[in-house]
Amino acid sequence: MGGERHVVIEKPDGSVAIAFNEEVPPPPPLEIIQLPPRFRLSIEYHPVVRGLAYIFVISSGINLALFRRPIDIINFVLIVSTTGALHSEHSASIGVVVLHGICAGLMVVPFCVLRM
Repeated sequence: MGGERHVVIEKPDGSVAIAFNEEVPPPPPLEIIQLPPRFRLSIEYHPVVRGLAYIFVISSGINLALFRRPIDIINFVLIVSTTGALHSEHSASIGVVVLHGICAGLMVVPFCVLRM
């Protein structure tokens, strides 16, 4: 065992063993690199927007109770999830708000075609 710390030894029966030479000092420890802290995006929605969301929940709930159409169910689910997202400071809450905006924008076409 020369100047190596670990040596692989193959026995005559074909098995393999790893030998350890204590006379060879271990390598110096690796330098720990400090990464800069990751930034966290925090979103805060305006109180007026939150208040309007409550009004939309009430109005869509009334629409759902009166008409019970599938579009009213979809609208109610979206506005309730959007209202919940408006009270979250997590950066993923913007996804729910954008999804609701896209769905609301796309509903213009069926409303115009069906003359709702």
